Amino acid sequence: MRQLFALICLLLLGYVSSIAYMNPYIAGGTGDECTGYLVCQNHEGTGYDNDESWTESNVVNEDYATAPAPFRGSYSVYLTDDGTDSYNYLDFTATDPVYVFARFAAKACDTAFHEVMKLKDSSNNVLLVRCKEVSSNPTFDIVHGSVASGSQASGYSYDTEYCFWFDYESGSGADGTANLYISTPSGGDCTKPAATLSIANGDGTTTAQRYYNLCINVDDTIIVDQILVSPNAIGNISG
Repeated sequence: MRQLFALICLLLLGYVSSIAYMNPYIAGGTGDECTGYLVCQNHEGTGYDNDESWTESNVVNEDYATAPAPFRGSYSVYLTDDGTDSYNYLDFTATDPVYVFARFAAKACDTAFHEVMKLKDSSNNVLLVRCKEVSSNPTFDIVHGSVASGSQASGYSYDTEYCFWFDYESGSGADGTANLYISTPSGGDCTKPAATLSIANGDGTTTAQRYYNLCINVDDTIIVDQILVSPNAIGNISG
């Protein structure tokens, strides 16, 4: 009888494990979809998933589900500046080059450029993704060290989900590279386009090791979801 009971328990355990493997949202929303990533934050369940310990300040709601959120699964993270800077960040293993994917929407941006996502080394910014309002719509650029892309990415709308990819590779002072790719999801899937913006003469010389979402102006409000950071290039992402 004891042997039969043990066999039944093992069969049940195997069944539950196979379900969790097929559906990574069970038991915290991680599973194999996070394998190989330095950061893998899907905002499934309450708080942060994948056992990640993010640091946050001021107005950060990591369980946000008001339209247009959530972009994927149960929740997204919402940040706004109410007169005090709001941000959340996570340290990762220092990596160069480094590649990032995130689902992103701007709800409001100031008329001057301010960073909304960024990478830092141990203390300084190495790559900024910035937003400003132009003709009542959000416009984006990137900054490698202190070198801005010059060109700007326009034609986007507030309260609309977009797929963002960006990458950073340090240089020796005038040859660092960075790229930004933006597309509109279709059926929840994100297809990576050709580079929307690029920098080939960046002056960042240090290695990235911290990812930020942030709002640093009273007019800035953003929503972010499915944040992935990798030492390898990130391609198309399924919903």
